Amino acid sequence: MEEQLLHNQVRLNAVLAAIEESGAKRVLDLGCGDGRLLKALLDDRSFELIVGMMSLSSPLKRQERDCRWIGCPQSNRRGFGL
Repeated sequence: MEEQLLHNQVRLNAVLAAIEESGAKRVLDLGCGDGRLLKALLDDRSFELIVGMMSLSSPLKRQERDCRWIGCPQSNRRGFGL
């Protein structure tokens, strides 16, 4: 289990680095799962638009709720869509 978590974090870091290197201002995460990438992107204020799409809504609803309750600044929610 710990090895899987480490692998997921390495993959997330690689994706974040690739997005940063690309200079993208808008990100569409198809199949965004539990929203870890979306949450990490919200911490970077250089994005104009961040959208997550998932065929099952329950993980996204949880992410939307968590974003609200963990004190995600309203200014970070600008351009954020679920």
